[in-house]
Amino acid sequence: MLVSDLKSPENQGRIAMETLERKVTYLELAERVQESVSSLIGAGVRGLCIDSGDPFFVFSWAAACVERGLPVVLGSLERLLDWEDHHKKRVSVTHSCDGKSLSVLSKERASEGSLELGPKDVVIMTSGTTGKPKLAVRSWESLGHAVHERQTIRGRRWLLTYEVNRYAGLQVFLFALRNAGTLIYSQVLNFENLRRLLLDKRPHCVSATPTFWNQILRTVPRDELMGVPMEVATLGGEACSQKVLDALKEIFPKSKLTHIYASTEAGVGISVSDGLAGLPVEILEKGHRGTEIKIVDGELLLRTPTAIDSYLGGDSVVDDDGFVASGDMVHVESGRIIFTGRKSARLNIGGFKVDPTELEDVANSVAGIVISHFKGRPNPILGQILVCDIVVREGHDPQKVVGALREVMAKRPRHHFPRDIRVVDEIACSASGKIKRNGNEDQ
Repeated sequence: MLVSDLKSPENQGRIAMETLERKVTYLELAERVQESVSSLIGAGVRGLCIDSGDPFFVFSWAAACVERGLPVVLGSLERLLDWEDHHKKRVSVTHSCDGKSLSVLSKERASEGSLELGPKDVVIMTSGTTGKPKLAVRSWESLGHAVHERQTIRGRRWLLTYEVNRYAGLQVFLFALRNAGTLIYSQVLNFENLRRLLLDKRPHCVSATPTFWNQILRTVPRDELMGVPMEVATLGGEACSQKVLDALKEIFPKSKLTHIYASTEAGVGISVSDGLAGLPVEILEKGHRGTEIKIVDGELLLRTPTAIDSYLGGDSVVDDDGFVASGDMVHVESGRIIFTGRKSARLNIGGFKVDPTELEDVANSVAGIVISHFKGRPNPILGQILVCDIVVREGHDPQKVVGALREVMAKRPRHHFPRDIRVVDEIACSASGKIKRNGNEDQ
């Protein structure tokens, strides 16, 4: 989106971005972009590293780079330098020019042998499946591959529940602006702020993780939720249960409910809107809008039109046939491909492989539990023992809730029964709304 698009007659007076504290019109956004463009002219800049969770700040500088034909690195300078140290390669020598939020990739200070970024490159930071810093290089064109203008969502209000400098956040960000909508976001990204925005700002479109939706369903009174004029509700980023899908459809019967399967590496792979958990098994043979999938040793692999071949620095992303290993474990059941959790999140409990998300889905159905987290605690004899943290809903007796959970889990295999259940005030979730496990939750 260019400055001329922001200033189009259709956008006159429209609100482009909104927080609890301020509103920004499309005209004000265009003026800020133009100021950023002016500051880049003649400055000897070969690109910018933008470290901010504020969509207004990110867009102002990223759009300026698009106008000037400069690459953008989204994320912290510290992580960029960590990547350089780990790979013994250099993108460029960088220096801060705006506190911790903006750093310059400088032509004059780039060292010999530095990796060159193209004028349209957008670098997104990810930890991959190993936890080590990786840089995924995309173009604005590939980021917008699945972002279309649709009259049915034009001018709608979009709630941003993801970090704007991550792949999922960028998709929401681009969809809102491409369709002359209003992007609603929080300066501090946490559940309570997002919950307040959902109820106060009443968005039409919300894309979030199943964990986020589950917490909303369990903490917001039904009548308040029904007051949100929901038209599009999407779920992604992790396995989604049928219970969450059914609950959302009941509360928002007129909304389009979509499960999106995407990743930084593969791009947007598959989207389904049939209201059923998982993916139709027919996709294994027929594919889906140019995306092919297969299952190897229980892991889902994808070949998509917008997959990147490798990370910056040469680490391969695809196999010899062009498929991306997703790290997501699946199985086929009743004509559906059902997601059972991340390969890296599996626990080894007494020699048994345990998927914590499966147990959390069971626990979250117990009355009084807002959210649960099953994890392994090191044990010198068994390797790991299973333990569980739960957040109890206000007004419920914690001891009774724990007792009810023990009764439910006692009906399952022995290695599914937690040795210890703790009642906690909160469970740590990443900015994208996923439970933090092994430090790899922000894909």
